[in-house]
Amino acid sequence: MYVLLVFIFVLYVIYRITKVAISEQIRDHAQLTDSSSYPNNINNNNNYNKLGPWAVVTGATDGIGKEYATQLAAQGINIVLISRTEVKLGNLATELNSKYGIQVRTVAVDFTSGPEIYPQLQLALEGLDIGTLVNNVGMTYDNPSYLHELDDLTCVKLLNCNILSATMMMKLLLPSMVRRGRGYIVNVGSMASEVSFPFLSLYAATKAFLDKISHDVGLEYGRHGIFIQSLVPACVATKMSHIKKPSFFAPGTEEFVRSAIASLGVSKRTPGYYSHKIQLVWFRFLRICFGSLFEKYNVTVMNRWRMIAKAKQERDSFLSVNNGSK
Repeated sequence: MYVLLVFIFVLYVIYRITKVAISEQIRDHAQLTDSSSYPNNINNNNNYNKLGPWAVVTGATDGIGKEYATQLAAQGINIVLISRTEVKLGNLATELNSKYGIQVRTVAVDFTSGPEIYPQLQLALEGLDIGTLVNNVGMTYDNPSYLHELDDLTCVKLLNCNILSATMMMKLLLPSMVRRGRGYIVNVGSMASEVSFPFLSLYAATKAFLDKISHDVGLEYGRHGIFIQSLVPACVATKMSHIKKPSFFAPGTEEFVRSAIASLGVSKRTPGYYSHKIQLVWFRFLRICFGSLFEKYNVTVMNRWRMIAKAKQERDSFLSVNNGSK
């Protein structure tokens, strides 16, 4: 009898969580079609024009960044692609130009570097009417690790790429956006900022920073017509996530970005995709109701992942040494 009651309770909780997520999706859809309440929504009254003639996308040659560049280009918006690999930048620029007939500029920089790269970026962007900035560039470390196991250079690169890049790019473009009285900024974070994420703690902390600065800078500049969105997705099928096949909870980049762009001008903080909203509500429920038990579970799961990854790394290293000695 006790087991049956627990089972019924679990089913009820799942029902409630799903209902909340679906209700949010219906509400968001209503917002997307309500031009009077949400005049900044890009889907209302051809508001893609309000994005301005140019958009800047960082980390633009792969995954979510590449898809943002592609879908904005499809709306006739000129694109500045910023990434570190010149060959990939050139290939994507040619593809977007030939397919959509837009202007494309490329800037090859390594965002894991320090502040020395930003004068170059400022010079490259000078004089362009930039209405949209997508701060997508980001990195994590190869395997879950204790903080003390990370080498100093990895820590510095992670902070530069995930925190300094978004901060400095906003700092570069906000003055011109204020002058024009319009602008959209998307800071691509992660749902890792929402839950405990042991053994990837530094990565999760950088995403929490993005979430916080998006909210507070958005308050500062909202009265100037600038909309800043914190995008906090769960897993998307990208090279960085190591997920090759899209699924219900890990959509492909095209499907995800199409959904995320639809919320621009409406949702200042969003997972960007309906199945990710379900996960977000679920995580919040687990955190509120089970607290320390949920965190202990996360530690156990992540530590197991860490040990498996470490064993694989040691095995690969051993095989590499043996093969090299033959």
